Amino acid sequence: MLYIDGFGAALFAIQGADKASNMDFGLPVAPVNLGVITAIGGDLLRDVLAGRKTLLMSHELYAIPVTLGCCAYVLILNFMPQFVVEGSVICMLGIFGLRAAAIHWNLRVPKMFITKTR
Repeated sequence: MLYIDGFGAALFAIQGADKASNMDFGLPVAPVNLGVITAIGGDLLRDVLAGRKTLLMSHELYAIPVTLGCCAYVLILNFMPQFVVEGSVICMLGIFGLRAAAIHWNLRVPKMFITKTR
């Protein structure tokens, strides 16, 4: 189930970044932000409504692959616009690949990057 969630996050991330970029909204930062929000927001809302622990609040690599993929996609859009379709597919596969690797090998965010609660 987590693999399907990772694939859906990859699709929604690139779709959100592409939509913001096509509307020339706040280039180049806004497409990355909206891609991440689009990918993670739906999953977060689903988990909250279902009463489950959200993946965003866990120590799993969840938002980092999405952010990296959206950044790569925006770079492709800005510097190689003739390869938009190929770039979107590569970025989706990259996001899914990183997420699948994190699920398979139980990769976590390093403890030095986690904020401490009191």
